[in-house]
Amino acid sequence: MEEEEEINRMVRVLLSGGKMLSKRCEKCGAPMFELKGKELCVACHGRERSGLEVVSDKLLSKAIEISEKIEGEEDPKKLITDLEVLKEILELIKHLREMGVR
Repeated sequence: MEEEEEINRMVRVLLSGGKMLSKRCEKCGAPMFELKGKELCVACHGRERSGLEVVSDKLLSKAIEISEKIEGEEDPKKLITDLEVLKEILELIKHLREMGVR
């Protein structure tokens, strides 16, 4: 739901004459917009990210890293270990999302 709201805010900025910039917000990583000469982030409005949001991002990055590693893994024991770690990471991400952390 929050992601949909964020997209709707982006659309409203564009429909109001704003433009999407090639920069990303330093705080949340969302695309930056320019509207009436001012740069803004429609995702976080410049607020600091919570510690749990940072943890969630790091977990997601690690899950992607492990997924890419699994593709070429031939050792069954290493594959099982990586899959178990990936499962735990995905469970943690799921719990964070259930708590409202993006």
